Parts: sequence; structure tokens; C-alpha cells
Amino acid sequence: PPADDELEVVIRKRIEVGNAVSATEYATAIETIHLAGRQIGAFMSDFDLILRPTVAHAPPTLGYLDMNSDDLDEYLRRVWSYIPFTAVFNATGQPAMSVPLHWTADGLPLGSQFAARYGDESTLFRLAGQLEASQPWSHRRPDENMLLSGVR
Repeated sequence: PPADDELEVVIRKRIEVGNAVSATEYATAIETIHLAGRQIGAFMSDFDLILRPTVAHAPPTLGYLDMNSDDLDEYLRRVWSYIPFTAVFNATGQPAMSVPLHWTADGLPLGSQFAARYGDESTLFRLAGQLEASQPWSHRRPDENMLLSGVR
């Protein structure tokens, strides 16, 4: 196992939480995730794509999501309040992508998340190409002074 100084505090605490989960609790969690996947699969059968925000608000200031926080509950509250929309697709394996279609006044990208039907990654790739062609983003960079100051 890794030594304590080889992991961030949050990771170490999450390992402790995971080690305390019983086999029954683990099996129930897996069943729940599989059920969610089947429900989302059925829902998506009526749609080619769905669009959702990637994050709930503009990027937080540096240190807001501190992986060395001793307060695991506060850390998780901050994470879930910032990224409440993407976890369902990560957990269920549904293809999804985030593309930067909007920027803050500071020049930081805000993602738009598109999700497709199971196995339909090709629709996402085609859409990404069309979106980038109509609204190119590869040349956009945040202000260097803002990044060096650690404000965000």
C-alpha cells in the first residue's frame, strides 16, 4: 500500500471509507448503478443527444477544491456543488463529451456537456467537429497574468 505521504489527504480518507463498506453494501451500490444505467439507456432511446452544463458555476479560486483538506465532508460538498451534472454519465458508462462553448469574463472556458445513446460515440465526434468548426476554441487561452496570480 502507498505510504501516507504518497497520497493526498482526501484520497487517503476515501480509501478508509471504501475499506469500511461491507460486501452487501458494495453489491447494492453496483446494483443501483446498473439500474441507473438501464434507466438512462431507456430514456435516451427517444433522443439523439441531450445537452447539460458541465459545471454548476465558473471555475473556483485556487485552493477551493483542496485535496489535502482534513474535512472530507466539506471537500465532497464543494466537489458535488461544482460538478453535479457529469457523474451520472461517468457511473453509467454513457458516452458524453464536454466542449468549451462559453467563456467567463476572465476568459476561462465553461463546458457544455452532450450525452448520446449507448454505443453512439460517433454522433458525439461528428457534433464536436461541427461545433469546433463553427465556433473554434483551440486558439483561446486564459489571461496569463490571471493564471500566474493564482486568483483562479
